[in-house]
Amino acid sequence: MFERVFALDLPHGRCVGVALPKSDATSHALVSAVVAALPEAERQHAETLPEARRASWVGGRIALRAALVDLGVDGGAILSTPRGAPRLPGSVRGSISHKESLAVGLAARAEAGPGAGAGAGAGAWHIGIDIERIAPAKLDISKRVLRPEELARLPPPEDPRRIEELAFAFSAKEAIYKAFDPFIARYVSFQEVAVERRADGTARAALDLRDGDGAGYDVDVRWLRRDDFIVTTARVSRL
Repeated sequence: MFERVFALDLPHGRCVGVALPKSDATSHALVSAVVAALPEAERQHAETLPEARRASWVGGRIALRAALVDLGVDGGAILSTPRGAPRLPGSVRGSISHKESLAVGLAARAEAGPGAGAGAGAGAWHIGIDIERIAPAKLDISKRVLRPEELARLPPPEDPRRIEELAFAFSAKEAIYKAFDPFIARYVSFQEVAVERRADGTARAALDLRDGDGAGYDVDVRWLRRDDFIVTTARVSRL
């Protein structure tokens, strides 16, 4: 339970994935045992969560802590900021995502990125990660997730590539939102960003944020496929 299933050095940081348990009575008892071994502040918070939410929250912390340890960093108890992101020391950046059977944590040393040592001004940067399963959806969410120019590029419904392209777009926009949030402290909607992935693992991101919120920022997006998941990371830097 919560076993490490992969550890990767990605362009935006160290990424660790851990397996999440199934939601059943046996797993709930095992999750409770894992919770008891967490740092005290994490344990207290985890015990307040519904059982259906507890495993994914714990898995995300385990994955991110493992990524930090791989970097030689002690992140302490990983709670949440008022905006819901993992609360970390200023010396590191990090992000968490989970989906059904998998949780991932992405961590990077602050001095390892662009504008090393920068505060909230020019050169400051943050990262985000998101995972999505590549699987047919019960509902067609393409018009909710994609802008008109993205819809024009989307393969037709009968093309098997459509499912993966839509999963990538959803994942990329979630990762971008997480990386932007520390700067602008608001949700970035699907319609404020257009993404187009490239075969080399990079992607283009075009911003159309309201009120000019996207001015003066650089967005770098990377992606990879791991089994039936799309893993997408984003780094947003203030120019």
